[in-house]
Amino acid sequence: MRNTGLGLSTSNSPKRSPFGGQSVDLCALATTGHYKPLRSHTSKGPGRFTIITHRAWSDEYRIRTQVETTTGTLPPEQSGERASDMLSMRGARAIGDSSHYMAVKKGGYTTFLTLTLDAGARQRVASGETTVQKEISRFWDAAQKMYSRGWVNEMTGNKVEGKNDSLHYCWVVENPKNEDGEDNPHAHILMRWRVPYREFEGWAARLEQLWGQGFAHLEKIKEPEKAGAYMAKAAGYMTKAEGRTDQGTVRGNRYGISKPSRASEWLQVGRYELG
Repeated sequence: MRNTGLGLSTSNSPKRSPFGGQSVDLCALATTGHYKPLRSHTSKGPGRFTIITHRAWSDEYRIRTQVETTTGTLPPEQSGERASDMLSMRGARAIGDSSHYMAVKKGGYTTFLTLTLDAGARQRVASGETTVQKEISRFWDAAQKMYSRGWVNEMTGNKVEGKNDSLHYCWVVENPKNEDGEDNPHAHILMRWRVPYREFEGWAARLEQLWGQGFAHLEKIKEPEKAGAYMAKAAGYMTKAEGRTDQGTVRGNRYGISKPSRASEWLQVGRYELG
């Protein structure tokens, strides 16, 4: 505490004093010449705050409202096997953010890949012997090695050089019914991997061989910056609007994003009490 020469003292704690019918901070009055009203809550309800967050890679700010609850109740822990009937909004947002991040920082995803399952693979998934997620993980392990080490095009005999960075990709699984009413699981994938036209056919055949569960269909994305919209349409995020109630039950994770392709999280830069 110190004397200010105005007959008032300052300290780390504000001093209350009525001023025009309102409590004010005398420390602020002594140090700045202006009085600062002191607010006091009249209820014991939850606190309400404005939260401002920022992400540097896109230089975007987001403003949201946060309400603190006092119940202390936590949601029940998940147990048992994970299964879902629709891609969640969180998942759709994560894939959209990844597509945006890739467009801003890496030039966008360049190729759209669809992996289908043959009758044997569908039976293994239906019986619980495996999941589409497990098969995709195995596929990406092999594809990353091919991407990094290079490969030989068996159709042309050309040696395609490897790359010294990580393979960027994201994927989402659907499991609609086919014409016979049977489950038809397949995966839609965005990846940043492109080869010269003369190598395309051999490349597609090699990836299908790595997959080993059915067909692999590849398409060049003409506008990489719009890859997210391309994925959204192909994966059917809007199926409810088309009269469908779900995208088929999927056991295990319904989507995935490679680590270097994930958009960084929003960082909090401000938190202010409402009112």
